[in-house]
Formats: sequence, structure tokens, C-alpha cells
Amino acid sequence: MADYASLAQAVVTLLAPHLAALMTKVTGSIAEKTADAAWNKAGSIWDKVKGLFGHGTEVQGAATLVQNQPNEPQYREILSKVLAKRLESEPALAGELAAILGGQEGVNRILAEGGSTIRNVEQDNRGSGTNTVEARNQSVIEGILQRHR
Repeated sequence: MADYASLAQAVVTLLAPHLAALMTKVTGSIAEKTADAAWNKAGSIWDKVKGLFGHGTEVQGAATLVQNQPNEPQYREILSKVLAKRLESEPALAGELAAILGGQEGVNRILAEGGSTIRNVEQDNRGSGTNTVEARNQSVIEGILQRHR
């Protein structure tokens, strides 16, 4: 797994909507929450990521920012960067996370930045991986088709 930044971005995209429940454990165990595939995958990933908390406060602090404001792009980017940095020093963990997401080929990412426009893109994910689409800084993404097979 050489692209730690893309892997971290995919992890954060999957975790962000679930972090409040995962971090506070208000909802009980992950298995009890729901049969929803995204929730179950987020729980599996979270079990791996939270193990990084004992290695300093950087990952936990960034995760707390996303927990409190999961739709804030800047906080997601901070967590992605912190996680990518950590994964560089822990390639085995990166491999485990990539496997949970469906492998290297299972991570597809579309990113528009700096006022750019992206149109008519298809993402075809043949595993259980993650497709991410993100527009920042007044960028536009239109006509995206995502398929999971």
C-alpha cells in the first residue's frame, strides 16, 4: 500500500458520519447497531484506528474534531493527513485497512480543488471498497455515476 493519503481519505470518508457513535459508544456494540454494511465496515476500521490513540494524541484529537463536526471538510482533511502520516510508519495497519475497504483497487477518489470543475465521471468499484467524491474551494462536480458490484 503505497498511497497512504488516498487510503486515509477513504477511511475518513467512511468513518466521518459514524464517529460520534463510535467514539462515545452510546449505541452499544457495533454488531448490535445495525446490519448496515457501511456501519459494520466503519466499526471494523474504527477498531483498527483507535489502536493508534495510545501512540500520542494527534490521531485522537483529529478524530474528535470530525466527531464534533463530521461535515466540516477542514477537519476531515486534518484527520486524513494525521492518519496518512501514521500509516506511513505502520504499513501493516495500512494493509489491514485497505483489505477492509476492499483492497487497493477498491479505493476510488474524485477530488476537485481550487475552483475547478469535474463532469461526467464514472466510478466502478468491484469490491467492497469506497468511492469518494469531494469538491473544495468553490469547485464543482457534476454527473457522477458510482457503481458497486
